[in-house]
Amino acid sequence: MKKFPVLDRRRVIQSTRNFSIVHNTTPTLSMSAKADSAIQETTTSQRLQERNILIEPVPICVTMGVFAARDLPSRELNIMFAATDPNLPPKVQGGQKLKPYLVLSLLLAASVSSSPLRAESGVWTDSLLGKIRIAANMVPGMLPRSVHVLRMAPQDVPLSAVIDGGGNERFRGTYSVYQIRFEDGWIMVDAGIDTDTIAARGPSKAGATTIPEEKYELIQRALVGARSIVVTHEHDDHVAGVIRSSARDVIAPKTLLTRAQIQTLIEHPNNPAIRLEESWSNKYCIFDYDLLYPLAPGVVLIKAPGHTPGSQMVYVHLASGKEILLIGDITWAMAGIEQRRQKTEGASKALGEDRAAIQTEIEWLHNVMRKLNLVNCHDDDAIAAKIREGVLEDGLDLRRP
Repeated sequence: MKKFPVLDRRRVIQSTRNFSIVHNTTPTLSMSAKADSAIQETTTSQRLQERNILIEPVPICVTMGVFAARDLPSRELNIMFAATDPNLPPKVQGGQKLKPYLVLSLLLAASVSSSPLRAESGVWTDSLLGKIRIAANMVPGMLPRSVHVLRMAPQDVPLSAVIDGGGNERFRGTYSVYQIRFEDGWIMVDAGIDTDTIAARGPSKAGATTIPEEKYELIQRALVGARSIVVTHEHDDHVAGVIRSSARDVIAPKTLLTRAQIQTLIEHPNNPAIRLEESWSNKYCIFDYDLLYPLAPGVVLIKAPGHTPGSQMVYVHLASGKEILLIGDITWAMAGIEQRRQKTEGASKALGEDRAAIQTEIEWLHNVMRKLNLVNCHDDDAIAAKIREGVLEDGLDLRRP
């Protein structure tokens, strides 16, 4: 199995931490860190080493750091190290200016818990929501103002096709992408799919679904203009827009893909059209985390494998106080959360799902559904209801500040 260079929270010392983050008119992060643990070895050839902390300068996106400093991609992020030890490398002594290669959120993710949290049944407890809310406040900066959704290619199928034990009543499915809108930029969640990629699933799918070209082009413009991009999981209808894109050179460097997502896309994608060439893999922002990853002010990624190895949910706390949880494809219908039911066994088997893991996630989602606004990516009626309630905004907002 190929090993990809990633920034991993376990490569940041996890004992005593003393971080001070200072913002001024020139966005600069001043940081000192003390720890009494040994630094773990890493296979990355290029690295900055200091007795207190080790950071690998792999080219991954500044996500929260950009928002926290209210910075623009064209400006530099200065990382100043306390450098009083004469044993430090000369380049580090006195401070070292780096391009935006350090993701502040990795340091914050390391402090979410004093011990590693992993996406297994033991973490889906009543206390998890509180931990998510704490993580959402870790990154300084203005909270997002809205979450926008773009839906496309709705189609009606029997509920029995999407939920275990469902009847013949109509279920209106859809494809969707989401935009977390800040005052000065946005994050895209999922990247959409085009008609040709759907046709590549096989002869039976050719012509079955048509994605309006104008909507796909709008999604591409949103991806190009985004500060950062994440996907809820690595299936074609969520990731094709960042792989099969004429603007991939622009989109890839700010697309954060987990190691599990990358591995799936290289080794066994659900559609041959989205297979990722190994030569291209390192052009994306490959990262890793255990359970929670503070992405931006008010935004937290939650690892939730089961539907796919790289599945994750996205929590958003808006400036208005509304809390939204984008749950991806843990279920296709919101009725699955309400009734604690999964997809049909046939669908799960075809997808290679981990039904035990999914059931644990469904139980947790059922328990928090009265506290959060859950948004399923494929339930058109449920999405429309959230638009009517003012939880989601219909359509993407690409206006610049």
